[in-house]
Amino acid sequence: MENTKTPSEIKNELIASLLQDPKEFSNTQLKELFNNENFDAKDLRSLLLRLFDKNEDIIRNDSSAAERFMGRLNKRSFKKREKLFWKRIKKGNISKLILAEGDSWFEYPLFITEIIDHLNKRKDYAINSLAFGGDWISNILYEQQYIEKLSLLKPDVFLISGGGNDIVGGYRLAQLLNKRTEINIPNHVDLHSSEGKIEFSNLCFNNEFHTLLKIFKLQYHLLFKSIELKTEKFKNLKIITQGYDYAIPSSKAGFGFNIKLILKPITNRFIGNGKWLNTPLLMRGYTNSSERIAIIYGMIEFFNESLIEVGEEYNNVYHIDSRGLVDPKKGWYNELHPKSHEFKKIASVFEKCIESSDTNKKVYRVINELN
Repeated sequence: MENTKTPSEIKNELIASLLQDPKEFSNTQLKELFNNENFDAKDLRSLLLRLFDKNEDIIRNDSSAAERFMGRLNKRSFKKREKLFWKRIKKGNISKLILAEGDSWFEYPLFITEIIDHLNKRKDYAINSLAFGGDWISNILYEQQYIEKLSLLKPDVFLISGGGNDIVGGYRLAQLLNKRTEINIPNHVDLHSSEGKIEFSNLCFNNEFHTLLKIFKLQYHLLFKSIELKTEKFKNLKIITQGYDYAIPSSKAGFGFNIKLILKPITNRFIGNGKWLNTPLLMRGYTNSSERIAIIYGMIEFFNESLIEVGEEYNNVYHIDSRGLVDPKKGWYNELHPKSHEFKKIASVFEKCIESSDTNKKVYRVINELN
């Protein structure tokens, strides 16, 4: 008698295989896991907890999106945006109704004018934002507040930004790296070239990082699938993702003579600038600044390419690629966030994508769109 495995058994075997050898876990296996009838957001949450050896509450608490001082700022900003949204709805003359969900690139409560802030300057856009600074993509997917909002609002566009805090919150980046003493760098590796940075970073990242990349793919697949299944009437909904830029590891507060940035050193000291990238890298022995920059360069490369690859499988998903845009010396407010004028450039390309009727153009490279 043939021994047929149940979907649950197949799911568990695939998850075990992913955790054991993520580099060898193929796209075929990824799709098999994603399409398994028993695989859902709870499994993704469990995968993350196993990956980082955390307890059940860590994802909510570690994100700080709704907790402590950041939580209060997020809530205040949320109310302000809600008021603006309904004011514009009541006034009418809306060309695009937009739902936004995500992290601090969509919601930085103070001092930085980020992407949604800039898009809100268009008075014919009504943007309902669920974004909270510090949130995890796994929280977003697990709670699925966007599903209810999509059904209620029937928007033209859905903007999603998520994944950064999953990697860098709580000094987590250190868990994704091999120790510097374990790395042997070939003589030909040039840390000043794109190829060299990617090759070097690939040596530095451990199996946990590659597992996390696969989890990101599963998360975004599940996100897009949840929209398809639960909001069948929104097949023409335009979904836009983004993948950040090559951040520069730094613990500097940002003192300077620009009166417009007088609060920058105070806020950066308060939030502990350096804890996301620089300190975790130093914890693993990466004392050379060129090596630290190369690792983050590779991280952003791998993350963007993963999102682009997933998006290619969906007709209505588009990607904003900000790589290489932000001036590495003068363009960053802190480790993770560009200054307002850099965000303005990124927002302008979001606007191009929102307004475009070209369904074949799937990726908008910011640095090219501005030329």
